[in-house]
Amino acid sequence: MLTGLLIYRIILPVPSADLPLTGEANTVVFQADGYGGPIRMQMVLTNTGSIQQLQVLTHQETAAFVTQLDTFLAQFRQKTGIDDQEPGREIDVMTGATVTSRAITQAVAATLHQQPARKDPLPLLPLLLSATLGLSALAALLLGNRILRGLVLLSALFLFGLAHRSIFSILQIAGIQTGHAPALFAAPWWWISFVLALVPALILGRLYCSSLCPFAAIQELLAKIQRIPRKQFTPAAETDRRARKIKYLVLLALLTLTLVLGHLSVADIEPYITFFTGRGTWPVWSLLILVLAAGTFFFRFWCRYLCPAGAFIGLVARFARWKIQSTPACTGCHVCLAACPVNALEAEGSFVQAETAECILCGHCLKICPQKCLHLTATQARPASGTQKQRRAVPSPVAPEQTWLLPVFLLLSVLLLTLGVMYNIYQSTSTAATAESATPDKSEHLKKELLDMGLTLHPAKYWKP
Repeated sequence: MLTGLLIYRIILPVPSADLPLTGEANTVVFQADGYGGPIRMQMVLTNTGSIQQLQVLTHQETAAFVTQLDTFLAQFRQKTGIDDQEPGREIDVMTGATVTSRAITQAVAATLHQQPARKDPLPLLPLLLSATLGLSALAALLLGNRILRGLVLLSALFLFGLAHRSIFSILQIAGIQTGHAPALFAAPWWWISFVLALVPALILGRLYCSSLCPFAAIQELLAKIQRIPRKQFTPAAETDRRARKIKYLVLLALLTLTLVLGHLSVADIEPYITFFTGRGTWPVWSLLILVLAAGTFFFRFWCRYLCPAGAFIGLVARFARWKIQSTPACTGCHVCLAACPVNALEAEGSFVQAETAECILCGHCLKICPQKCLHLTATQARPASGTQKQRRAVPSPVAPEQTWLLPVFLLLSVLLLTLGVMYNIYQSTSTAATAESATPDKSEHLKKELLDMGLTLHPAKYWKP
């Protein structure tokens, strides 16, 4: 009975009120629901109830969390109570890891106060703002209003990127895959970006990539700035076709590694996360600089060739019912093919259709069509028999063709992606080894507690007074 009580006291998230704190220090192991999933933690309390030590045993968080962890946890030492109502007032949150900081603060406060963690209210304001932006993006597409689309992009940049740093990411896909997703109310922006990315993709295609992705806004701003001195380049058609497959290979590799290794930080290589949080490893910082440089030469370089999150949205968009395609009134002039900035349109005779996995729904083709015969429709038209698929039949007025620069940027990017993944694997394994060595031996802890109570170990290996 005594052994059972002591084990109960060691492993439960909240110390039992029926078992008073005794001895010089008391260890409590508990759990917080972080951004990347459950975080197992250990807290050592003095006999006066103040925090002597707080450490993380296991977690699924990214580099933004690990690099600031020691400084963050040091704030809890010597405290006997934590106010979890306003995280950031008493305990400073970690930059780029606000959700996890809030979750740890609330879990520590609940453990100290011996009461369940406070439930967050329904996030009505985030839901309202996000729904407004989503509907505005849809309206911009249906109306062909490029000004409205630009305003939505800028709003998404400030709301999802700068204000809340919540961007759809490969980390969310890997989190769902491994079962390490945060609770809905604990991280509403996490789930909002997830829904905004995938639900429209099932119906219309890549609406998120079109108007709701903050990094898309940055890349399009780069494109507009670059057009002042000269037009951007367009890659050779065959090079472009092959290069677009890279992002699917990146997606497959990252999901496989996170599943095999069981740690989300392995996939933390997306440069836009570093751009908006200011946190990242040196390979990812290097990749960010390279991607921004490449984006001045090639329209949406990261989106078209390397983005694993965009690749996943593209796979979902293949099932979209609605798509851009021509009506029988199409004369086959193929002006739209030449104008498409991401080369996502294909023609078979006079029939033109967008490839939903690659089309970013910018709406440029809808506006530029001379006959106004391109529409976003659910009607599945069919081309005339015996025709051959064709892309970019006439020289593009959007950008001059370029052959060698894109492969150079791609090669360097893949190299930095590989280095980033290898660095993350090394960091996650070393962190896991450190946490494992820091995990207390429960048998030794139990032995010490029994000795403190005046019990001795009988040679027959059972305890007696």
